[in-house]
Amino acid sequence: MTATSCHNRKLASILVFFFTFLLTISLSLPWVSAQEEEKPKPEEWEINGIVAALQDPYAGVRLEAAEKLAEYKLDDPKKQIPRYTDLASRLVKQLTPPDKEDKEEKSLSRRAAASLLAQMKAKDFAPQVALLLKDDDSDVRYYAAEALGGMGAKEFAPQVA
Repeated sequence: MTATSCHNRKLASILVFFFTFLLTISLSLPWVSAQEEEKPKPEEWEINGIVAALQDPYAGVRLEAAEKLAEYKLDDPKKQIPRYTDLASRLVKQLTPPDKEDKEEKSLSRRAAASLLAQMKAKDFAPQVALLLKDDDSDVRYYAAEALGGMGAKEFAPQVA
């Protein structure tokens, strides 16, 4: 009689294992997907809020706004971003912030400006962004290289390399 109960316990534990394994596999499969989620199209009020944040005196806020803008799919940034030319010229000035700012603030300012110019597809300002490839801060150089790639400025590929 003990041989039968021992046999039943082994059989039950094997069945529990297989049931748990199948349950785990069946619950995890629906969430597996190799497709990237499509970026949402921004509404006008969202863009206006981001543009307002881009005028903040603290560079960290501008960098966060740049990252938020990257979450959206901008088909035509020149039409979707209000006061596009004014914003682009302000960003170019931020690429070389004044000496009165501390080192961290300068770094954040340069990174934000480079990232935003790339998202705005402002290829006209690629030479100014390319100057950041020689910056002392490795994060600034990284953002500059990313920005040049985002702008499609292939003529600066040797400098990036």
